[in-house]
Amino acid sequence: MEREQLARIAHEIAELEAMVAAAAQNKPTGQRVRFRYEWLQRDLQLVRDGITQHVDAPRQPRPAPPLRGDYRQ
Repeated sequence: MEREQLARIAHEIAELEAMVAAAAQNKPTGQRVRFRYEWLQRDLQLVRDGITQHVDAPRQPRPAPPLRGDYRQ
């Protein structure tokens, strides 16, 4: 259930990214104070990537090579 919800959130963020890109195309020029669309886009991508990595992570622990164990010669 959690993975499904996170996948849905990642999908919604992707749609939001498209909306932000469209807004950035229509931003006014010559304003003294401007909105940093590129910062918002980067932050949204970081959040989406973090969610995607968690959702796509294997559900089983990764196998690790055995330890040698005897450190004395």
